[in-house]
Amino acid sequence: MNFRLLQFIPVLFISQFSIRADHCTEINYLLISELLPVPRQDMLTSFMKRGLLGADLKTENTLQIVAGSDTTSGAFNGILLYVLTNPLCYMALQSEVDDAVAAGKAPRAPEVITWAQARELEYLQAVIIEGLRMFPPVNNQNSRDVPPEGDTVSIGGQEVFLPGGAMVIPSYVAMHRNKNVYGDVDVDVFRPERWLEEKDEAKCKCISAFMDFILLRYGGDQGVTNCDDLVAAMRHEVNLGFGHGRWLCLGKTIAMHELSVVIFEVCYFLLSTN
Repeated sequence: MNFRLLQFIPVLFISQFSIRADHCTEINYLLISELLPVPRQDMLTSFMKRGLLGADLKTENTLQIVAGSDTTSGAFNGILLYVLTNPLCYMALQSEVDDAVAAGKAPRAPEVITWAQARELEYLQAVIIEGLRMFPPVNNQNSRDVPPEGDTVSIGGQEVFLPGGAMVIPSYVAMHRNKNVYGDVDVDVFRPERWLEEKDEAKCKCISAFMDFILLRYGGDQGVTNCDDLVAAMRHEVNLGFGHGRWLCLGKTIAMHELSVVIFEVCYFLLSTN
C-alpha cells in the first residue's frame, strides 16, 4: 500500500485506521517514514514525527479539530448570522467599530486589533456572548455517568432518581433559553443589549433561586441579591457551556480572543468598503 496517499485522506479517518489496526505502532512508524519526504506537512504528520501514537494520536487529532477550530468557526457563523439578520444590531456594532477606530481605541488597517483592545468594546462582547447563548457551538459535551448504585437529584423542586449507569448530558440550547433566567418575553430573541442594560426586577427574582442551585452545585457563597448581579449571573450560566472547574475548556480564552478579533475585523472591512 502506498502510504503517501493517506495524506489526502481526512485526519479522523487516518486516526481511526491507526487505532483499530492490530499493530498500530508499526503502522504509525510506516506512516512517518513514508510521509517525511512529502512537501505537504499537516498536524497529523507533525504529531506522528514527534512520536505521538495510537490512542494519544486519535485524542489529539480530535481535540485539534473539534475544540481547536470547528467549534470556534461554528460560533462565528452563528454570531454573524444573527448580526446580519438584525439590522439594528448590525448598525450598533458597526457604529462601535467606527467610533473605536476614529478615537484611536482600535487600529486602522493593515494593523489588527489586539485582544486587550477588543475586550474594551462592550457592544462587541455583548454580541459575542449573546451569539453563544442563541447558537451554542457545542450542545453535548460534559456528559456524566451516574454511579452504579444510582443517584437522586432535585429537578424543578422535585426529587428524581437516576438509575445507575445512565449518562447525563446537558442541553445548552435549553439552558441558554431558560425562562427562569432570561424571562419569558425575549428569551428567544437575539438581543445583545440584555448584557448591558438588564434592569428587570422580575427576572432578578426568578434567577435568584436558579443561581442558588448553581452556587450550591458548583461552589460559591453569594447569589443574586439585586439587578447589578443579574448580568453576572446570566454570564455565569452561559459560561457553563465551556464547562466548569477542572472540566473547563482549555481553549476558552483563545476562542473568545479569536471571535473578538475576527468579528471586529469583518465589521471594519465592511465599513472600509462602504
